Amino acid sequence: MNILIVDDQPNVISSLLQRVPWQGIGISNVYTANSALAARDVLFSKQVDILLADIEMPQENGLSLVRWIRSKGLEIECILLTSHANFYYAQIAISLEICDYVIQPAATEDIVRSIEKAKDKAVSYTHLRAHETLMNL
Repeated sequence: MNILIVDDQPNVISSLLQRVPWQGIGISNVYTANSALAARDVLFSKQVDILLADIEMPQENGLSLVRWIRSKGLEIECILLTSHANFYYAQIAISLEICDYVIQPAATEDIVRSIEKAKDKAVSYTHLRAHETLMNL
């Protein structure tokens, strides 16, 4: 299981890299990007199962990145991080069927719980797809 962290603040990425016990929760690879544009480059070149993205970033925000992921049909569970409890953002996030919405600053346990939830959904979806494929043979 692979995750992509997208945030324009290097200290947030660094903190997440240090605080979360990635291998202990079943994450093999942790990729990072400092913008939505850089995230797209990673998404084109790497297998990503979970996206953990800041909402408010310069040029393009995390909501727009998730909208792009959905438009491309990419099977990625998305978690959005924000330091603003903005109901409008939450409404858009719900319409984009994100897995979770985390208000920063968040405790490590809350972030881990959110990643595990996304991981469980990704695994369930993979099993469902495999079952559908077998049924169509």
